[in-house]
Amino acid sequence: MLGSKGLRRGSDFALLNANYLMVALQGVGFEIAFPQRRTRHALMVTTTTLKVETGVCAEDIANRLRDKGLYFSWVEYSQSLPECLRVEPRGTESKQTLDIFVSAMKEILQECYAQPDRVSRNCPRE
Repeated sequence: MLGSKGLRRGSDFALLNANYLMVALQGVGFEIAFPQRRTRHALMVTTTTLKVETGVCAEDIANRLRDKGLYFSWVEYSQSLPECLRVEPRGTESKQTLDIFVSAMKEILQECYAQPDRVSRNCPRE
């Protein structure tokens, strides 16, 4: 349907979107797993430190995004790394959509420290 040029263009935008989010989320205060390199098509946002400091885990953050009415099919709770969100934006996402996601993540991070009980529902406190 897209042809080889369209597929390449979509892939290029997916890489660009993932790297844009990596830099934007680091600027907000989230930890990125493997930050020493450019990301490929997905990035891993780790919440290990956040969980220790507030009791809020990665699954809580994913659920809080849904609470805010944001259903990003490209964000999932990762089973491959403990306390990580796997963020894999598609090449069709607009910069506006990416910025909405970053703003929501910033709000959630602030809530984690100000009102952790509002955010933490799924993960046991250690």
